Amino acid sequence: MIALGRYVVIRPEKEEIESKGVYLSTNSEKNVRYLPGEVVTCGDDVVSLEEGDKIYYDKAASSQIRVGDDIYLVTDLNGCVVKQ
Repeated sequence: MIALGRYVVIRPEKEEIESKGVYLSTNSEKNVRYLPGEVVTCGDDVVSLEEGDKIYYDKAASSQIRVGDDIYLVTDLNGCVVKQ
């Protein structure tokens, strides 16, 4: 699988958030807009990211894609907001 142009394919990561002694999953936290993920592939126009980079992406700017049995997220480069 190879992303085209300015697109980035992301493998979402599960992250736990501690909130007043209670652990919440990002999947259950509705107010968290930017979620962690790992870059799977980038288009040729994306020069600031590489495969394997840990990032935070805008969940409102991403869409799901199924490849075989796996589900990934696809976003434009503008949907990637933080690189760790």
